[in-house]
Amino acid sequence: MDSITTEGIIAVYLKEDYTNEFEEPELPEEEIPVVPEEPTPEPAMFRMRRPEPQIIGPIEVHAFDVVNYTIEGLSGGTWSLSNKRARIAAVSGSSVEIEITTGKSGSVTLIYTIDGMEIKHNISILSL
Repeated sequence: MDSITTEGIIAVYLKEDYTNEFEEPELPEEEIPVVPEEPTPEPAMFRMRRPEPQIIGPIEVHAFDVVNYTIEGLSGGTWSLSNKRARIAAVSGSSVEIEITTGKSGSVTLIYTIDGMEIKHNISILSL
């Protein structure tokens, strides 16, 4: 017996054998698959859509307010209102200034008409 060995101790010699299942195995260069490059597709030609014409301005106003509205995407049309709760105070190019003439809550529709087409903007009138 040697000086390290004592009775009741078992000497075990192990050899590590481990395989990482998540790591891809390394292939020799002659076995690496070659993936051909795909040609870059030509940019698709498409027609840009013009934005829909719209009236820009507040949708809620207070009684007796004076408010400006502008039409985007069109010019050369006429402005009108759906009822007498407001009146058109001034027109300048593609803009209109309307004055709310009622002190009560309600609604009015601002209408821009050109070539038989109407663009509408609903406006809620809040009471004082």
